[in-house]
Amino acid sequence: MITVGTTVVSGSPINGGGGGGGGGGDTMTTDHSWNRPAPTAVDAGARFFSIDDLTVQMSTGVAAAATVDGSGWVQDLPSGLAADRCGLTPGTISAQSLDLSGYALGSLTMAVLFKPSGTLSGGAVGCIGALGDTTSGTRGLALFLKERSSVIDIIAFTGIGPSVTTIVTNAFSAANTALHAVAVAAVAGNLWRVSVDGTAVADVAMATAYAAPSTTDSVGFGSRYNATNPFLGQVIDMMVWNSLVSSADMALLTTLPATPTYALPESPATGAATIRIQANRWDSAFPTTLRARGLPGGAALVCASVAKVSF
Repeated sequence: MITVGTTVVSGSPINGGGGGGGGGGDTMTTDHSWNRPAPTAVDAGARFFSIDDLTVQMSTGVAAAATVDGSGWVQDLPSGLAADRCGLTPGTISAQSLDLSGYALGSLTMAVLFKPSGTLSGGAVGCIGALGDTTSGTRGLALFLKERSSVIDIIAFTGIGPSVTTIVTNAFSAANTALHAVAVAAVAGNLWRVSVDGTAVADVAMATAYAAPSTTDSVGFGSRYNATNPFLGQVIDMMVWNSLVSSADMALLTTLPATPTYALPESPATGAATIRIQANRWDSAFPTTLRARGLPGGAALVCASVAKVSF
């Protein structure tokens, strides 16, 4: 039996490709992703079913430890158990021909969690996330890191032209390899709201007004659809809401805990993101696809030259 809530109940494991361990192997909790308990709060082998992502994770029964895949929670993927704390080094990770027309002005908030390699140089740019016309950036939103005199600016493409606007100046050093998070919302006209690494939300005037995506546009995770300007580093988590997340919640989304969780802090306040793309759902046994929450028509992202890095 499986019930929605935080009570662990008896039953048979779902999608048990990786098997279970310990006395908790026959128990499962089903709930929102943000209510997943600490791995030490449940038995080793106990499972958690996310009603937002329709995914299963298994507890190892011990606290998460850096670079130790068999600690914390692990993902139950078709080929077996895999790291929960990981990122993808993209070649291309994108889905095409999607109806994204609902992400109109006043109905788009995007947040991305990423870890740069510290090697961006010479004024180069790298895409961290995009929704809309991901090839040229004329519709929707495309976010990039850009190196400038040994620092990193965060820039955005949107609108007719397309136009490019620096939305965060001197976000961090170009040599920096730490975790970072940015959240952006299309508010009204050419006004955007931005938070990076927990900073208070700032309003930024884009060079041109926002242009909504079409019924045949794309989503990119760490890359554009045409594979140009891939991100140098790892993309970890990307969320898109078909609404405006509040300013306070945007700042919370980009506030990283002292002990990294390697996940954006989706919460009851933000509600479940309409689209969520997570590196930990990539299965090396099926390297050309990445399942994600909420892509129109149940589409998956198509992957090429992707590598997974555990944290």
